[in-house]
Amino acid sequence: MPNRTFHARRLTGSRLVLATVLGLGFSVTTAAPSYAATGTISIIQGGTGAGTVTSTPAGINCHIDDVNGPTGACNVPFEAGTKVRLKAVADQGSKFVGWAPVNSCPKPNIKVEAGATYECQPVFQPR
Repeated sequence: MPNRTFHARRLTGSRLVLATVLGLGFSVTTAAPSYAATGTISIIQGGTGAGTVTSTPAGINCHIDDVNGPTGACNVPFEAGTKVRLKAVADQGSKFVGWAPVNSCPKPNIKVEAGATYECQPVFQPR
């Protein structure tokens, strides 16, 4: 009977399996499944002033002004269970007056739930 060997090796991220049977080799590569559930935080226009909203942990970096609306990273997914803190800072010539009462946004601290979308509306006004 011929000598048979089997070798397998796994790599993190994607799996790579190498096998040798009866001197024949083959390989199969598959993507590792992702089980992380996410929720999304969206920053929407509020007021007629200008400013920037950022998040901790990093992800949101959204500038808002009356001419261009929200630009930058304004619609960001976060892994479920992540506690996100939003910070609004007005541009020169504007002031941050608070968060609009949007029911879907428990501002400025959000504990992200899987499948949820949080629309948060900072209000910037001209000075």
